[in-house]
Amino acid sequence: MRKNIVVLYSGGLDSYILHHMAKVREPDANITCIFWDHEHTAGTAEKHALPDFVETRHCEWMSKVDGYFSKEGDPSGPIYIPGRNLVFAVLTACQYMPDEIWLGALLEEDHPGGTDKNGEFLKKTSDLLTYTLGPFVDKVTVRTPLVENKLTKLDAVKWALDN
Repeated sequence: MRKNIVVLYSGGLDSYILHHMAKVREPDANITCIFWDHEHTAGTAEKHALPDFVETRHCEWMSKVDGYFSKEGDPSGPIYIPGRNLVFAVLTACQYMPDEIWLGALLEEDHPGGTDKNGEFLKKTSDLLTYTLGPFVDKVTVRTPLVENKLTKLDAVKWALDN
């Protein structure tokens, strides 16, 4: 049976590279790219940049979140929607029953403060999805292949050009 991989697609360069990596590394897999339109300001620009192969799903209730949030000590400012990747992973797993869900995080995003994309998040989310969907699929693994390959943004672009 073919492996079923869903790439959570944001519309950015990292997502495009991740989709390409899936095709190169898993040529026999069924690969689906999903963009979750959560109707926030940043999502509008992302939605218009999507390639034709990306499916759009809607999560409009997230637009009711009162703006973006800041993390204490983070100079980036109010750019976070708490738990966004968890919501997208759960919705994706329940709708697509994939073997793997790929997130486009980079090496520099894998740290204790990255609570919706670091190693601990991936393990706990994979365990929860595997348990919950156990009657329907053997295992669901949430992965960040760019992190697994120790790729920074520059390294990811170099990988894409080489492959």
